[in-house]
Order: sequence, then structure tokens, then C-alpha cells
Amino acid sequence: FFFLMIRRPPRSTQSRSSAASDVYKRQFYDQPSFILTGRWESTGQLQAAFIKKLSDRVNLRITAQYPNSDLAYSQVHADLDIDGEDYTHSFKYGTGMFATSYMQTIRDNLFCGFELFHLTERKMTGVNYALKYRHNVKHNFFLNYVQYAQMFQLAYLLKLNKTAQFITEFTANPDTGDTKTIIGYRQKFSNSEVIATLNSTGKISSILTFAGNAYSLKLSAIADYVKETYKFGYGISLGQVM
Repeated sequence: FFFLMIRRPPRSTQSRSSAASDVYKRQFYDQPSFILTGRWESTGQLQAAFIKKLSDRVNLRITAQYPNSDLAYSQVHADLDIDGEDYTHSFKYGTGMFATSYMQTIRDNLFCGFELFHLTERKMTGVNYALKYRHNVKHNFFLNYVQYAQMFQLAYLLKLNKTAQFITEFTANPDTGDTKTIIGYRQKFSNSEVIATLNSTGKISSILTFAGNAYSLKLSAIADYVKETYKFGYGISLGQVM
């Protein structure tokens, strides 16, 4: 659950810094000109996204989330991502907020940046910060501060090999004393992928993805043993290779 700046490294280091990006942006086809994806859960929640590659350096992303049938609770956001030689710059506008972020390469293994945001309903403006450090490609460390949630996030990602990754994350709110720990594992196969996570609140989730030439099918399951709730989801992604 890193905030937006961590989602993609700068273009010049993308091949060596793609570990975090691979976990949160699971794509099976190379250089797609567009992606259309949707996910529906048994609770009625619907998530949809459209990603369009405008140029080699510019991507447009439109995401929508509908928690239930009441459109008053829906959220829609549009993101414009720009890749530089040694930086990534993004603009975001959507329901209740707008923001801009900037991620800069400091050294070959060090990246840092910020996100300036404004929450319209809460009339709150602030800055989030992010730091990433990579050690010999396999070991990746992340540190985030999310101001609007008064929350610190510390994470570690280990690339076990070309197809397997392990990640752990610790989240803390100094004001409330609340903490949460998440551990996860990702395994890629030739035409499929499995992701499983477990957190300290008793929630277990898994995602199974099957990929074709320009599409992927997703099956997800979430079990919360503390709240005794169970959810199942189905999703499809469509993309066109350039």
C-alpha cells in the first residue's frame, strides 16, 4: 500500500528498479498501447481502470471504484504519468482531491520524491514523502510518510529469483498508536501468476491470474477471520500490444 509515487521508477532505471512496480502493476504483455481492466467482488464492489500509452514517455490512467450501487459513494480519478531520463512526474485529479508527485533518481540505487495534494472536502493541503533504496538488485527498501493519514510505512521487498518475490510492510500511526504488518509472496509462471498476502489483523487474500496474448483473467479471495467476513472477486484485463 505505497502511495502513488512508488508505483513506477524513473525510465532510466526501470529495468533494474521494477520490483515494486511489478508487484503493484501486474502486466503480462510488453509495451501495451492500452489496457482496460475490471474487477467485481461478491459484495457488489466494482473496480475499473483504463490505461492509455500516449507516447513513449506519457501514460494516461483513468480509474473508477464503486463500493455499492449508490453512485454517491463512487470515486473516479485520472492520472497523467510522465517518465523522464532520471525522474517520474505525475498529475492526479479526481473525486475529492487533486495532486502532483515527483520521483527523482539521486544515485543508481537511491530514489526520493514527494507528492503535493489537496483534499477538497476536508479542505486540507499537505505533502507526502517517499524514499526507496536498492541494494544489489535483489533487496529493496521503502520508506513513506503519508501526511493526510499521519502514517509511516516501512517495507522490504526481496527478489528471490526472476519469477518469485517476497515482501513485508509495517505501517504505524504515531498519534493513535495503531500498527499493521503485512507479508506477501508473488510467483509468476509462463502464463499465470499467484499473489498471496497475510496481515496482522487476520486478513488473508489471494489473487490468481491467467494471461493470454492481450488479456488476463483474475480470481481473488479475501478472508477476514477477525470480522468473520469472506469475499470473492472476478476480473478481466484487455490490452493491445503496439
